[in-house]
Amino acid sequence: MTVEDAAEARRLISRALRLSSAEQVIIGIGPTALLAAGLCWPGSRLVMGSGQDGADLALLDVLSSERVEERFDEVVVVSGDGIFSEAVAALGAHGIDVTVVALAGSCSKRLRLAAGRTLFLDPAAAYLEGVA
Repeated sequence: MTVEDAAEARRLISRALRLSSAEQVIIGIGPTALLAAGLCWPGSRLVMGSGQDGADLALLDVLSSERVEERFDEVVVVSGDGIFSEAVAALGAHGIDVTVVALAGSCSKRLRLAAGRTLFLDPAAAYLEGVA
C-alpha cells in the first residue's frame, strides 16, 4: 500500500461516513502498509497482524477482548470479509448499531446479513464526483 492508496481510502471512508475528529478509528493493518496508514490516519490506533488474515485477526481481537459492547453504541466495520460475521452478529445481539462498509461487489453475504446496515463504496464514482 502506498501513501496515495491510504490517503484515497481515508478520503472515501471519511466522505461516506462523515467522520469527525471525535471518532475513534482503529485500523487493522499488515506490516508492509503500517507506515502509509499511520501517515494518512493521524490519531488513529493501528493494530498490526502478519500473515494471511493477520490484520483481520488483529481487529477481531479488539472486538472480542476490549469490551466494545460496553463502551460504544455504534460500531462501523470497514471490510467485506466474512471473517467478521460472528463478531458483528454478537455486537448486534448486545444492542450495538453495527454498520458494515465495503467496496461494491466485495461484501460477504453472511456479513451483510449480520450487520444492521451495509454501505457500499464505489471508488470510481467517488473519483468522478471529486473531478466535478
